[in-house]
Amino acid sequence: MNIINVETITRQAVAQALGDTYMTENGYLSAIPAEKLVDVGKDVSNGINATVEIFTKSCLTLLAKHIIDDGEIATLYDDILVDRVEWGGFIENSIIDFADIMDDPVLQISNGVDFSSVEHTFYAPKVQTKVYDEGKGICVPISIQRTMLTEAFNNYESMNAYLSKIRAKVKLTMKKALDRYCGVLVEAGIATSVLGTQTAVYLLDDAYADGVTGITTTTTPEEALMNEDYLVYTARRMSEIRSNMKVDTCAYNDGSWAVATPNVNLYLNTHFSRALQFGIFASTYHKEDVKFGEYKEIPMWQSSASSTDNRFPYSACTSIMFSADSTNKLGLGTSAITIENVIGFMFNPKAIGVCMFKEYMTSSYTASADFWNEFLHVLVNQLLNTAYPMVAFINGRAN
Repeated sequence: MNIINVETITRQAVAQALGDTYMTENGYLSAIPAEKLVDVGKDVSNGINATVEIFTKSCLTLLAKHIIDDGEIATLYDDILVDRVEWGGFIENSIIDFADIMDDPVLQISNGVDFSSVEHTFYAPKVQTKVYDEGKGICVPISIQRTMLTEAFNNYESMNAYLSKIRAKVKLTMKKALDRYCGVLVEAGIATSVLGTQTAVYLLDDAYADGVTGITTTTTPEEALMNEDYLVYTARRMSEIRSNMKVDTCAYNDGSWAVATPNVNLYLNTHFSRALQFGIFASTYHKEDVKFGEYKEIPMWQSSASSTDNRFPYSACTSIMFSADSTNKLGLGTSAITIENVIGFMFNPKAIGVCMFKEYMTSSYTASADFWNEFLHVLVNQLLNTAYPMVAFINGRAN
């Protein structure tokens, strides 16, 4: 397995998800090197030093009542996390295409007909196999100074409770990093739909071409979300494509194979989903007849802040930005990428996946300073498979 160090991009992704500074990285929307996190597969046939000081200071004062907030976090992408037991079906992924059809020789029997060419021809199955073998290793460290701890607590039970909370926060830090890995993978899927497979749907273009009331060549994306007729149109288009994906088709993947998607995952940006909820759904009398289907609400794809506004502005929450990639690993070109007005992402569950492949703790003791270091190690594997359908929905125009 190819192991990749991704400390910097992990800090960037977490900071942008928080919309605030995290380990010197700013939290507003800016380009990240997505190619370092995303594994697109190989064809088989083809600031930590401050931690000790901060921790020590927090233990200096003995408190009569010690209340510790370990801060449970909200994760967005639990549904694309794949269990280790199931990961084998992801890291080596084979798709078998439909076999060829020929006329039945039984119906061609006549005197003197030679069937040897049919009988002894090898009919190879059409199989495409990719292996995903990139492991991204991250580590969360914490230092525990024994002398300070024993002086700061009345008994070992309270000290142990405090240490348990510290270790829980380390786990939550890792959980947050893993969720952002998932987020970057989704963003890469969106970029692939727009620039790679070109399956993205530009809803303002389509709505104008289909004569939706109130949509003109000058209608802005924000104005469009205030147009009830436009909301009905976008909901219908998404519902149609969800249904279309159930058929064996090359329309929504890289064109290599006809793939059916019985169960479709759909993410909707909050700005759009709430426009639907308080727009057409709120005003629809027979709501049970509007079969839009299940979806997950995503507040922002990459960052909840811009350089001037940290209150979940539409422009930041519906945009993604990747830095230039000279290797063109994702197949999206070598230039920096900015994609705006992304309000939805629909995909086959096999198209993207993330697995926490290994997780273990190591420790060491520094006798001269009398402290322990604990290191939580995680090896993560994630994949993006363009052979499976992915569609990004853009509340904008192609040009």
